[in-house]
Amino acid sequence: IGSGLLTEVRRLQSFLGEHDKAIQDMKEEKDDPEKSVEGLRAALHQQETRAGMSPLTPLILLLDEYKEENWNLKVTLQDLRMQLSTATAAESAASIKAYRLAAELAASCRLRRPPKLESECLTGVVDKMKAKHEADV
Repeated sequence: IGSGLLTEVRRLQSFLGEHDKAIQDMKEEKDDPEKSVEGLRAALHQQETRAGMSPLTPLILLLDEYKEENWNLKVTLQDLRMQLSTATAAESAASIKAYRLAAELAASCRLRRPPKLESECLTGVVDKMKAKHEADV
């Protein structure tokens, strides 16, 4: 039993060693691309720094442009809403005035005298004014 156990322990230790070696190899393979990417990033950053430009400068400029356009659109929207409320108020006032004038017209049409009676009334007023004028002169 002891020699079988010893053989099994040695086999497991060698298996564990191979497993550890495989893990170490995988870590090295993983670290190599990351180091390459970091090196490339550093080189790119140095080039951009020499050129006087940040890697995000074009994006920042574009973002600022969109922010300004968004602000202008919000201001325009607010102006249009104000114009709409003003136009709505004016339309409401005009509608009320038109209704009132229509009611007055209807009332005056009902109260209007026939043309013959109106003519006689005006003739009477003219005659009175002539008489008064002649009396004054």
